[in-house]
Amino acid sequence: MAYVSLVIPAFNEEAVIYKNVKAAEAFLRGNFSEYEIIVVDDGSSDNTCNQLAKTQAQVVRFDKNMGKGAAVREGMIRAGGDFIFFTDADLPYSLEFIKKGVEALSKVDIVCGRRFGSYPPHRRFASWFYNRLIFAVLGICVRDVQCGIKGFSRFAARQIFPVCKINSFAFDTEVLFLAQQMGFIIESIQVPVSHRKDSSVNVFRDGLKMLADVVKIRKGFEAGVYESCESFER
Repeated sequence: MAYVSLVIPAFNEEAVIYKNVKAAEAFLRGNFSEYEIIVVDDGSSDNTCNQLAKTQAQVVRFDKNMGKGAAVREGMIRAGGDFIFFTDADLPYSLEFIKKGVEALSKVDIVCGRRFGSYPPHRRFASWFYNRLIFAVLGICVRDVQCGIKGFSRFAARQIFPVCKINSFAFDTEVLFLAQQMGFIIESIQVPVSHRKDSSVNVFRDGLKMLADVVKIRKGFEAGVYESCESFER
């Protein structure tokens, strides 16, 4: 039977983290015989850590805020499942994606969510523009790179995440870029999304940072920063 790991990065999520981790536990318990949830508390200054203590999740805590990319990377490296997924702390994506993802991962190495549902027009446009840009700059052939739910075979996760360096929201871009360079097979799966109205993501501010990171990834690759990824080719 499949052993599934779910990694959840969390930063100042005291309002929802207990309820959502319990919901994830119930889903995994109802669908898989073996599972684990790893929550990486990314230096929260609120009551997130105390709320997590009431759950069965494994908790990793950073002393200071390191960024979503750093939190996801830490959880993915620690995860022991045959199939390793990550998603956002507010659970905006249907967890049914995990069931579909496990089935797909018997044939491919990585599954990426492709969002549909209630999503603001300005964010739809920003996502479309970003995907076109990274295809032009990095050649990533994935339709929704920034969708916040993805799954990996254990082998793929072990090869990709230790090489990653981006700590910000552009970490997904780096992950998929390196995955393509290593020759891993990637499949997209549609997933319903419910937009969080109080999201801390600022499309303009964070978008500019992400664009800067795209350039950083390209230049880093050309300069040999990721040269170790060549040894991971299958």
